[in-house]
Amino acid sequence: MLFKFPDAVHRHDWWILSGIAAASLAASLALGFSLPNATPFYYVIPAAATLIPAALAHARGQSRLQVTIITLLVWLFCASLVLGHGCYALAALNFPLQDAAFARFDDAIGLDLVALRTAVGRSEWMSFILQAAYHHTGNQIMLGLVVLFLLRDDFRHLRDTVSVYSLGVLATIILSTILPAIGAYPYLEMHRADPGFLANAGTDGYIAHYTGLRDGTLRAFPTTGWRGIVTFPSFHTIISLVAAYAVLPVRWLFWPSALFSCVVMISTLPVGGHYSIDVIAGLAIFAASVAWVHRRNRLDAAIRPSAPRGHAPELAVSA
Repeated sequence: MLFKFPDAVHRHDWWILSGIAAASLAASLALGFSLPNATPFYYVIPAAATLIPAALAHARGQSRLQVTIITLLVWLFCASLVLGHGCYALAALNFPLQDAAFARFDDAIGLDLVALRTAVGRSEWMSFILQAAYHHTGNQIMLGLVVLFLLRDDFRHLRDTVSVYSLGVLATIILSTILPAIGAYPYLEMHRADPGFLANAGTDGYIAHYTGLRDGTLRAFPTTGWRGIVTFPSFHTIISLVAAYAVLPVRWLFWPSALFSCVVMISTLPVGGHYSIDVIAGLAIFAASVAWVHRRNRLDAAIRPSAPRGHAPELAVSA
């Protein structure tokens, strides 16, 4: 079949993206969103340019490495589109903001986010490290994927990593929709405190987009200038943990990556303007996603021996 992709990305992950895309489309139509005139250039052409080569590579029996790389690129491209559009469209549903509850949780555990940001801003080296970690989380996960390709040839763990990331996207979309928050920066008026060496990292741009989505003044998806408008849960936390999980089989690289993930999670508070509950939720989502993927693998392993003769083995692609 021309459009039958290999198992480099589990079928569940394609279904997750399809479900999010359908919900986003329904919300977009109901709320009157419009796509920009450059839609073919930014969306249709890139999607076709990735989907068609991936399908052809599989149909022509190219090597597993080639097909896996192309398929993974297709999935990452689709995931970025779905996550970006989904967050914007579903944020406009205007569920009640939860900032007051999240701030009360910080008070209950004795965390003063304004004081923390001020203290970090006084240190030039700490501000530099935390800002660099926060803004380079994407590079961390790409490094993990490259390692799995080039050093390990570990297609099974690669697929598990994609599944963990996929579940993180799903949980982020659902929770950020029903438990939205504008973030600690505007709610706690952090701009009134001296930012020091932090400048106003993480505060610019997203507030205008988020308030525009909620008050109805923003009803067109941007082609450029997308903002991270998700507060709860912390998607930076999820991404950084998935990146460390990706290199788990490579012990000498896992521990530095895990340390970097810890720095990222710390940075989400003074740099990203998150509440502590956002980070806790990100940790819980990651743990639940890993547990679910491992359980799925055990179930697949138990079912596979009873598969009918001629059934294609897992991750098998014609040479």
